[in-house]
Amino acid sequence: MNEQQMREITEAAFKVCFGDIGIVGIDVNPAFDHYDDPLVEVRIIYDAACGDLDTKGKESVRSEIINKVWGGTEDSPCRSQVHFVARSDLRNEASQEINIEDVLTQSYLQTNEHLSSWLPLLSGEFCKPYIFHLRCFLRLEGRAGRFLGEQGRSIYPKARRVFAALEATPLSQVKVVIVGQDPYHDCEADGLAFSMTKGKRLRQRSLGVIFQAINDDLQTNIPMDETVHNLEGWARQGVLLLNVVLSVRSGSAGSHHDQGWEKLTGEIIKHIGVKKRDVVFLLWGKEAKKLRSKIASDRGHKVLCAPHPKAWGNNKTEFIKGIT
Repeated sequence: MNEQQMREITEAAFKVCFGDIGIVGIDVNPAFDHYDDPLVEVRIIYDAACGDLDTKGKESVRSEIINKVWGGTEDSPCRSQVHFVARSDLRNEASQEINIEDVLTQSYLQTNEHLSSWLPLLSGEFCKPYIFHLRCFLRLEGRAGRFLGEQGRSIYPKARRVFAALEATPLSQVKVVIVGQDPYHDCEADGLAFSMTKGKRLRQRSLGVIFQAINDDLQTNIPMDETVHNLEGWARQGVLLLNVVLSVRSGSAGSHHDQGWEKLTGEIIKHIGVKKRDVVFLLWGKEAKKLRSKIASDRGHKVLCAPHPKAWGNNKTEFIKGIT
């Protein structure tokens, strides 16, 4: 039994019992520490505007899911693993603290209005097996961090900043896409590629080199203080600041590579390439360059590849040499 089969069984059982009351989304959440553990939580998000759910119908849906997924009986403990949530009730969850794996759920998408322009893409991707694997991985990483405490391995950025790039730059406003590798592996990561948390003094070499290159090229004098190190201003003007990998373990660059993020960000880049015209893509670093093949070649896009800023040296010369 895989996740897609569980979704199909759940949707079919719901339609038999409730007909026209539409399903907004289905979350299949990892419940334990093993990727292949059969016990998972099924969360059915429905549109209460079309009608509410009676208790008898809910129990019928639970019984059908439990029977087909787990082979359970009426008194199976698995009954507690099937939940029903009205979309309107999700608003109460919007301000609550969440774990990082929870940002990859239909529930989170429905409560985050800033992701509305990306909803058609993300909603479809969140149903795919690789996202389930990624959620399991992040759950394990998060549990390890909470168990070990301050001496352990926190995850950056904070959960509600994982999709900060998409939140700050709606699809309709995308003019430029700058792609980096993964977030800074300390508390300065804010979810935007190369950007730093507001109020932090410049300690990141990548961002310092970017500013130096701008100053050299345009004969400007961007001050090297904390007032400019947060790049939300760029994002609000249509510059999507996207990392290939959207999370990282503290003190360990590249620690969340090859877990599924690359596939998701590849689909985001592909989506932009198809839906938009005349976008400038700046792919900085080896991992970012791999996304070049995802960009549509018949939409007037400009694609510039270069080494990662950390490899530029102290001036723009190394950067310019590497542009392809």
